[in-house]
Amino acid sequence: MTGRFKSLTWKQTNLVVFTALFFAIAIFIVEIALVVITTKQQLTATQQELLDSVEQPAANAVWALDDNLARQTLEGAIKVEHVGSAVIELDDGSMFVSVSNNKKITRKHLSVSAINSSMI
Repeated sequence: MTGRFKSLTWKQTNLVVFTALFFAIAIFIVEIALVVITTKQQLTATQQELLDSVEQPAANAVWALDDNLARQTLEGAIKVEHVGSAVIELDDGSMFVSVSNNKKITRKHLSVSAINSSMI
């Protein structure tokens, strides 16, 4: 019985099975890493798109010192999924408008710096 387990066929079978298993696990890890990287890039692009769409109306509201328009702009921004609150801070660090979503889970914070030196 011990001769059967020491045969060349058994050793080759073990080698093929473990090699296939190793490559399967390696490919799985690479696939998971690629999915994580792609998802992170998509989320970053989505966040940048949201900021780009909110930046000009928020800047106009701050320029005109219209807190109602700024609040409406931020209320539109927090309607996006996973955005819990939005804040417009002036260059001096003071808060101009803050809007919060009253959901239980709030993990994202959108901060728009509306006035920068290039606009003045």
